[in-house]
Amino acid sequence: MIKGLIFDIEKYAIHDGPGIRTLVFFKGCPLNCLWCQNPESINPNPELSYKKSKCINCSKCSESCPEHAIIKNPRNFIKNKCKVQDGCRICSKACPSTALEIAGQEITVDELLTIILEDKEYYESSNGGVTCSGGEPTFQWSFVKKFLLACKSNGISTAIETCGYFNPQITEEIFEACDIVLFDLKHLDNKIHVKITGRQNEMILKNLENLISIFKDVDNKKIIIRMPLVPYNDSKQHLLRIEEFLIEKEIFSLVLLPYNSLYKQKLINFRLKRTKLKISSYSKEQLETIKNYFKNIEISIGG
Repeated sequence: MIKGLIFDIEKYAIHDGPGIRTLVFFKGCPLNCLWCQNPESINPNPELSYKKSKCINCSKCSESCPEHAIIKNPRNFIKNKCKVQDGCRICSKACPSTALEIAGQEITVDELLTIILEDKEYYESSNGGVTCSGGEPTFQWSFVKKFLLACKSNGISTAIETCGYFNPQITEEIFEACDIVLFDLKHLDNKIHVKITGRQNEMILKNLENLISIFKDVDNKKIIIRMPLVPYNDSKQHLLRIEEFLIEKEIFSLVLLPYNSLYKQKLINFRLKRTKLKISSYSKEQLETIKNYFKNIEISIGG
């Protein structure tokens, strides 16, 4: 039986598509964006999180670990001994204070659909639905497609959030499975795109062009273009290029997703060796100035 690997389910989400939605976070992403707000999503395997503030120093985790990966308490953790990626859950089950949690739980389509259906009345009353996020949901496309089609067969509107880096051959399948595509652009300059995400943008831009062509003028289908707003792409020159690019594609709106630093605590919890960016969140005044750069498309600020 096909299973997906998810790391979170957020109910009553209101920033990831229209209406009230359930947001499902999938593990695995082909990009490695410097500012990634879900750094635990990049690795396609399960990972162990340790929240120091919840730890009561009972040592039950170290006593239970068959690999001796935890010495006395989770502060002393030998990552290469841990078997969480192989399915071990012993330490997290032994922890009485939920200081140890696993990001990455296997789930079947039926199990996930059961959770989604619990809130169907909210979707219907608000024109909401389900949104697959991550990570990158197309990274587990076989499962995600089957899940989204199951949602549609139950009358639930479907959406995905995508970075656009996927096999072009699944474009028609995305059209079939998704009512809404939330497409995140990072940068139009290929060299800069490689520097800040680890991947070239040629396939991303081509996939966007293909999606626009098949979604265009189709009732109940929509593409929403978004852009994470970070100091690497927020120059007036680049933003005006974005505006020109979107107008050429007959897209007249853009959602900006301002940088925030909430991911830094996750780097600590998951012991991830990633750089903590020394940049600040945008002020209201800065965002207003940036919005005023755009003269010919509608700009909104996302959460």
